[in-house]
Amino acid sequence: MRLLAILSLLFTFAHAGEPATDRTGPGLIERARTLRNLDGGPAEFQAHIDFKFFGLTSVPVPGRMEYAWRPPGQWHREISIPNYFREIDNSGEGVISKDRTSDYEPLRVGQMYELFTMAVNPHASKDSKWGRVHSSSDGNCVEAKLQGFEEKWCFDAVSGVLKSVDDPSGRAEFGEFQKIGERQVPTSLRFYYKKKLAIEAKASWDFESRTKDELYKPSTGAVDWPLCESMVMPTKDHMPDPVYPRRTPGVTGDDATVVLYVTIAADGKLRMPYVVESGGPVFDGAAVVAIREWKFHPATCDGKPIPVQIHVQVNFHYGRGGPELPMYR
Repeated sequence: MRLLAILSLLFTFAHAGEPATDRTGPGLIERARTLRNLDGGPAEFQAHIDFKFFGLTSVPVPGRMEYAWRPPGQWHREISIPNYFREIDNSGEGVISKDRTSDYEPLRVGQMYELFTMAVNPHASKDSKWGRVHSSSDGNCVEAKLQGFEEKWCFDAVSGVLKSVDDPSGRAEFGEFQKIGERQVPTSLRFYYKKKLAIEAKASWDFESRTKDELYKPSTGAVDWPLCESMVMPTKDHMPDPVYPRRTPGVTGDDATVVLYVTIAADGKLRMPYVVESGGPVFDGAAVVAIREWKFHPATCDGKPIPVQIHVQVNFHYGRGGPELPMYR
């Protein structure tokens, strides 16, 4: 899915209205936003999501996510995977405060955040180039291009709700909609990564309970992650070639590639690596060692360095060097 350097859930206020007559891609998305955008309706709401992550182990990994929102834009987000990972985010003055009990940062966590964000607030880049809308009994679909990448958005023909989004790396699906006033929110969410089921989730929504004030207070020692719509992405500074693990048992001289999901901190150093695509245990370890020496010019917001999370790829060639430019999500 598209890059979410820091996966924010700051929404644009909107009110449900009559079905959109604009049959362009932006028009269909705006209609879906009107139906789905929750912070323009109830004074506050909470969501509970039970999910399963596929592909991390031989059996699905269960977990849960809690989300609470109240005007004028306070929110609390907590995700927990038993025995793996726990993260709590709270909104603040333009920052996210993250409290982790572990440095484990699986790719699926980021995908779960993005899937939920799309579920409550469908959005596309303002720079997307839209094609013609194709209509059928199944719904209305439209393709969009952005910097060489193609997306496909599909909407229900009657209600206008967003049903699916496809891009080069994944597919998000939404179904079993719950109607709240004039709004419709999905209770079934799925995400496919490289054509394989990665996340399956069930969501329940609460628009009546009052959320507790302490939910919106960051814990002691939480790390601030600034939110920035005009972010300038990091660029490479110092990326020495990885050391090929010669004379290691089981290594025969073949090439290998390792893809890592990492945090580029505000000081430009790479931290919290998580192996997304393995090159084998020996190469995975060598890749983690290699990126300790890498340095980036950090991302900035209004000229101030901020941390982001991205993919990086480390290539091992027996007779030559190997780092490539980061593959941003």
